[in-house]
Amino acid sequence: MVVHRTSGGITAPMTSVGKGCWSAELSGCVAECASRVPRVRASLDTMAVIEKIHHLCRAFLWNSKRAPVAWEDIFHPKEEGGLGIRHIQSWYVALLARVLWNIHCKADTLWAKWVNEIYLRGASLWDWQPKKGDSPLLRRLAEIRDRIITDFGSTDAAIRQMTEWTDSKGLVTSIAYEYFRPKLPKQPWKASIWKTFMPPKYSFILWLGQRERLATGDRLAFLHEDPTCSLCINSKESAKHLFFECPFSSYVWSHIQQWFGITRRMSTLLSAVKWLKKGKTGSSMQNKAWHLALACTVYSRWRHRNEIIFEGKAPNPDGLAAIAKGKKTKLLPETSNYKNSADSNDGKGTAGRPKHPQQNAAPSAEKMTVTANMPVTTTAHWQGTRNAYCKGWYP
Repeated sequence: MVVHRTSGGITAPMTSVGKGCWSAELSGCVAECASRVPRVRASLDTMAVIEKIHHLCRAFLWNSKRAPVAWEDIFHPKEEGGLGIRHIQSWYVALLARVLWNIHCKADTLWAKWVNEIYLRGASLWDWQPKKGDSPLLRRLAEIRDRIITDFGSTDAAIRQMTEWTDSKGLVTSIAYEYFRPKLPKQPWKASIWKTFMPPKYSFILWLGQRERLATGDRLAFLHEDPTCSLCINSKESAKHLFFECPFSSYVWSHIQQWFGITRRMSTLLSAVKWLKKGKTGSSMQNKAWHLALACTVYSRWRHRNEIIFEGKAPNPDGLAAIAKGKKTKLLPETSNYKNSADSNDGKGTAGRPKHPQQNAAPSAEKMTVTANMPVTTTAHWQGTRNAYCKGWYP
């Protein structure tokens, strides 16, 4: 089943097409497989099955032998920096905990009756010890029972805790899963990355950027590749340099921030996301527009960098700024008139900001000084018209 689900002809790498939008399908596949694991024959090596499922899903997700993020980190919720895919080992343990509870409650099921009659023979489940010849599944149930008792200090405390995991139909597997799964501290940037109005591929690039797992020059040094930034050709390429410190990026950000009337200086993706999270001023629509502006700019900036390196395209910051603005307007058309409304009120914006410059206004001499240290060929491209370079980009 997993082979069928993960070999449907989709081979493009996730970093190219934003395969994060399929994480729900992948998570459902993993959960469905995990739910079948307890039903296999006792002689089957369960962990080998789980490892095979991991191998298939990992190949489907990354389409590469080198995963930018450790596979175990993928299984954490988005609040903890993962992708929200279920941790299959923990889900398997949660399902066995439900079986354990059914035996304890002597549920009206064939399996529970069989264990109580043949193995327990009237004894308490919490005192029973498996024998050498018992099945691996029964020994695994005993291990889970002992773990719960150890964690909560006593048998009575363990029973009380498992009672809290139940409802009228029995033990709720999802609640038990939350107990058994590995946990990490919550990340402050989750709320600003995973938005319903934001395309998954944009969120995914932001997610990789926040984790510092984008394939920038400093991370590819082990391949003996030139780590120099392909745009300014002056500094070592890193995520911080690529998105904020590079003169190319500074020029693009100046256009985007000027367009929105944002005066705050942001030096890293984390500082930008924290500012978005704390920003309570302005309307809800304005906040959405700011989130999309960041996501569109970062995604377009990363894609443009790849086109320069792998396709030989010329750097074009004016075109990139226009693309980011156009994508934001396409994704959130309600804000297309935001700048015009801000330009009213005698030159003041709705939040008291100075009047925004026209979108097609020429950049000031101060902003053009960022090109002084750039190669001559790059500077020439920067002075080209927006439409000439934007045409045909990013359908």
